[in-house]
Amino acid sequence: TRLEYRYGVVLVLLLVTFMFLAVGPTGAWTRFVSVLLQGATLLAALAAARAGRRVRRLAAFATGIALAGALATIRVGGPDIGDMFWLLNGLFVGLAPIAIARSVLRRRVIDGTTVLAALCIYVLIGMLWAFVYTAIGSFASHPFFVQQAKANITDYLYFSFVTMTTVG
Repeated sequence: TRLEYRYGVVLVLLLVTFMFLAVGPTGAWTRFVSVLLQGATLLAALAAARAGRRVRRLAAFATGIALAGALATIRVGGPDIGDMFWLLNGLFVGLAPIAIARSVLRRRVIDGTTVLAALCIYVLIGMLWAFVYTAIGSFASHPFFVQQAKANITDYLYFSFVTMTTVG
């Protein structure tokens, strides 16, 4: 396909997703856009990693189901339903680094594509932890952060990347 080893596309999708989530929008539509961006990122990562056709079709089917579910929650609402989508985003983000790493190891070449792939994996791992923290904070009986009673995805993204870069 034309997207083989096109990790720049994946990185752009990750940056768009990061910027969207960092702005901190609220509302049920946020879940839909978030799932749309994460699903598109997963599909682009699988295409760039030259994953098998069956895996790509399964990911496309899961993305379609997730989008339908996110669209349904706009009508139904409820914070408990919305909290499940952070776990789903974490699943989408957690699968992509595995496919990318396998692809890079298969290539056995270190070049610009490899560097882009490594950057994608790094950002994906940071987002994965942000979604894990968000899910923990959503389902826990006590606040995740001591200083803040109700954190949002922006707080979790900040915490995840500051922790990963060892700045904090």
